[in-house]
Amino acid sequence: MSGVGYPGGLGGENSLIEEVEGVVFEADAAEGGGHLSWLRLPSEQNLFSAPRWEDWNEAILLSMKVLIFEDNLIWSERLRKTVTGLGHEAIVISRLKAVLPDGDVAILNLGSETLWSSELVAGLKAKGFHLVGHAGHKEKQKLQEGREEGVDQVVSNSTLTFKLDDVLAKVPSK
Repeated sequence: MSGVGYPGGLGGENSLIEEVEGVVFEADAAEGGGHLSWLRLPSEQNLFSAPRWEDWNEAILLSMKVLIFEDNLIWSERLRKTVTGLGHEAIVISRLKAVLPDGDVAILNLGSETLWSSELVAGLKAKGFHLVGHAGHKEKQKLQEGREEGVDQVVSNSTLTFKLDDVLAKVPSK
């Protein structure tokens, strides 16, 4: 499907809007860099039936900032690539810092000796993060610890690898 220019309203005169299966992609090639936004239209509307800005206000911004707490280089790079490939911003945190960035979702390796703690969970929950914890499917104790600490979604490593889009789709909108 070819894009539709939408001057002035949603993204400005350099904006290119494209709708694919109810998801609207906006690419802005403005001077000094550009951006890509994803919007999901209300199910009863499509790009052409919602041309006014008031209608776009009801669209849900899908892009999230995802903190990836991971000290395993292979896992961190895999998750970073997948998260960015899904259109989200990914920030890998391999060492805890006194001040953490703001965000929407935090992915925690429940098997990490250095990045997993009840204090971290409490701090992230207090900042409004949705928490996703992961461990190997045979690491039942680690998975249980995540649930007991209040992690919102506890999943196996394979679920995180092959179904991260489904996991992130369960994150409630703010």
